[in-house]
Amino acid sequence: MRAATSCLAGHPNKLCDQIADAVVDTFLREDRHTRLSLHVLGSPGMMLIAGKVRTRADFDCATIATHIYHEVGYTDELDVFVNLEFLRDHAGQQQLWQTQPVQVIGFACRDSKDLLPRPIVLAHSLARHIDHLRMTDPSMKWLLPDGSVSVLFKEDRPDLISLHVTHHADIHVQDVRSLLFDRLLKGFEGSSVSLSVNPEGPRSVAGFGVRSGMR
Repeated sequence: MRAATSCLAGHPNKLCDQIADAVVDTFLREDRHTRLSLHVLGSPGMMLIAGKVRTRADFDCATIATHIYHEVGYTDELDVFVNLEFLRDHAGQQQLWQTQPVQVIGFACRDSKDLLPRPIVLAHSLARHIDHLRMTDPSMKWLLPDGSVSVLFKEDRPDLISLHVTHHADIHVQDVRSLLFDRLLKGFEGSSVSLSVNPEGPRSVAGFGVRSGMR
């Protein structure tokens, strides 16, 4: 069996990743010799961007964070606190770089044209479809940005697909299930694939109200 999970655009883990990536990209765009260690985490109504950095770049991290937060679909206000230590002395820089181990594991395969295993390709595809529906289809505006898609493959075929979405409190969970089954999972009906949408019940609390997403 092979399993995979893909986060929606507003899942706290993915949101903090996007903000961290955007901040790092901006540092490197303004000063390609930038060196930094960065952490991003959130809680209801606020976000913290912290770390150590050596750079000549000068920009507002909070503006980037707020833009991405609203771009993925959140409408509430977000207070962003930035606490970056700018390193000047060589000793401090050496200590930082020597205590930051990194481990990267990855591979390409022939499972799909994306050179990725089929479970993660399917999970990503369904997650992107949910994000697209939320942002473009007026009839799906009850969807909130947070959520995830879990997929389980058995003998190289889908065995289980589970959608976990957040939604406005005024829509019944049965309507959530019916609409998403119709728009995303209809092609799997009648097969041996086990299908579910929000099997744990209603989910009207989203984002940093559920988890910090520390990155």
